[in-house]
Amino acid sequence: MIVIPRHALDIPEAQIQQIVLAHVNQIPGVEVWRMNTGGARTSTGFVHYGEKGQADLAGLMAPSGRRLEIELKAARGNMRKDQIAYRARIERLGGLYIVARTIEQAVVPICKFLGLPYMVKE
Repeated sequence: MIVIPRHALDIPEAQIQQIVLAHVNQIPGVEVWRMNTGGARTSTGFVHYGEKGQADLAGLMAPSGRRLEIELKAARGNMRKDQIAYRARIERLGGLYIVARTIEQAVVPICKFLGLPYMVKE
């Protein structure tokens, strides 16, 4: 049984990311990691990393190896156009893409997708 704790909705997005990352990685057969985007100036030019619009967390789900993407938003955060396009691409290719503001919103869809029992702890 996957136990999902509730938390306050007013915590910063960076904190939500850390909490969700820890909880999702406790789900059997699921591994996720932080995905960063940006760029850096080097001695030979400018290097871009990541893909524009990609989710905050990415990973895989066993046994299928299906792609998992989790975009985390603070209470008032909204998806950008490039994030919406990236989501459509992942879903079109058979991946599971989740937009979440809470641990519950991130973990419940994964449990349902994998057929795992869960309980939300009040």
